[in-house]
Amino acid sequence: MDNQNAYNASFKYEILNEVIASINGFAFRNYGNDTPQEIKPQLDEVHDIYCKLSSEQNLGKLEEYDRRLTELRSYIFEHTPLPHK
Repeated sequence: MDNQNAYNASFKYEILNEVIASINGFAFRNYGNDTPQEIKPQLDEVHDIYCKLSSEQNLGKLEEYDRRLTELRSYIFEHTPLPHK
């Protein structure tokens, strides 16, 4: 991997960690430890992606995780009743 690709992968990794933290924070603020069944699979997938991130250096795979996290974030937000705390 050349320096530019390594830099891009490292930057994408940091961004994805922030996205994951914001998804988890949103879910915890709204549900605490009482997450509804319809949200649990999505949060489990967020956790799975988080576990895979630290060993991933392929920028294409990181982009794929980014797209999937965007979908998961939208689903969780749309299925969280208003008002969001």
